[in-house]
Amino acid sequence: MTTITLPEVIPLTGDAEFDRMLTDCITTLETKGAEYTGGSIDRLNNFRTIGLEIELPMEKVWYTYFNKHLRALQSYIKNGCVVKSNEPIDGRIMDLITYLLLFYKMVKEIERNRRLVELSNESNVIKRQEDEEILNLVDNIEESRS
Repeated sequence: MTTITLPEVIPLTGDAEFDRMLTDCITTLETKGAEYTGGSIDRLNNFRTIGLEIELPMEKVWYTYFNKHLRALQSYIKNGCVVKSNEPIDGRIMDLITYLLLFYKMVKEIERNRRLVELSNESNVIKRQEDEEILNLVDNIEESRS
């Protein structure tokens, strides 16, 4: 008989069931994360790579994976809270939480990149204004010489 060793529960919330689920999510991020990222330290690498292959943004790739688990949860509820697949509902819930954590990371990156573009645009506006001021000074100097 094979013995499965569960990771020690990390006391995070004071609620044993929440702590077990969150510990499982952390374990999943560590184990499946290494598998899905292809050895990259970038936890979003899988979504990026697939997105590039099929010419979709990574958030749409993420949604496809997330929605699969969400539909399983919806099916569970519609079927009177009875599992109709070979995966326990706890596994689906854990996957949804894990995907939401990945989406959180994705949103932070998207927002950071958006802000960088905004700052770059603002910088370009300032640069153009400075360039115009310099050109005006040069024009004034040239006019005064003539």
